[in-house]
Amino acid sequence: MKFTLEIREHQESGLNGIVIINGKGDRAYFDPVNGTNIAHDILEHPLAPHRCGYTDELMALGGVIWLRSENGYPASGTRATSIDDLTSDLMHLANYYEDGVFVDSHSGASHLKEDRVMEIINQAIALTPALYQSEFDEPINWNTDNVRSWIVKGYQLIAKRFKELDSYTLAYVLFKSISEECDRWLASAEEGQRAELQISLINYSCELTEVYPSDEY
Repeated sequence: MKFTLEIREHQESGLNGIVIINGKGDRAYFDPVNGTNIAHDILEHPLAPHRCGYTDELMALGGVIWLRSENGYPASGTRATSIDDLTSDLMHLANYYEDGVFVDSHSGASHLKEDRVMEIINQAIALTPALYQSEFDEPINWNTDNVRSWIVKGYQLIAKRFKELDSYTLAYVLFKSISEECDRWLASAEEGQRAELQISLINYSCELTEVYPSDEY
C-alpha cells in the first residue's frame, strides 16, 4: 500500500498535522492529525469511505476494538485502550453531528459471535447517553441499534480484511511503526511538505520518504 501525505495547518488549533491526500485511506473531511491517527486512518477505517463521515467513524471504532482494544495496545502512555476511550469517541462524534438523528439506519448484523466484544460495544453505547447529558446538558439524539450495527460492521470488515495476518503483530509492529514514522516527520516538516508512505503487510513494515518539488515532475 502506498499513500501520499502532506503537512497542513489545523484550522482550529493552528498546529501542523498530516493528511492523506491520495490512496484508499483518503477522506476529504479528515483534519490534519498526528502519527497515531494516520495509522488509525490507514488500518482501522474501512478501505472504501462511506458517504457519511460519521458512519465511517463508527465503523472505524469497530476497527479500533479489533486491532487495539483486543490486543491491549496503549491508548495513552502505558494505559490500554478502554471503554472510556470508546464512550468518549461516541460522545464527541454525536456532539459534532448536527443533521437530525445521528447516522444512517443499518439493516445488517447487530451482533458478533465474540461475546466479550459485544459486551464492550454494548457497555460503551449504554454509558454514552448519561455522559453526553452531563457534558453538553442536552439529550443525545441517536438510534442505539444503528450505532451498534455500524460498529459491528466495522469490526467485521477489519477482521475480514486482515484475516490472514496476526493482529497482535499488526498492532504492535505495523500500527506502531506508522505512528512513529509519521510523528518523526511531523516534528521537523513544514506546512506544504509531502512524503510517500509505503506499507508492507507481508513484513509488517513501513517506509516514509520525503517528496521534494523536483520529485513531482
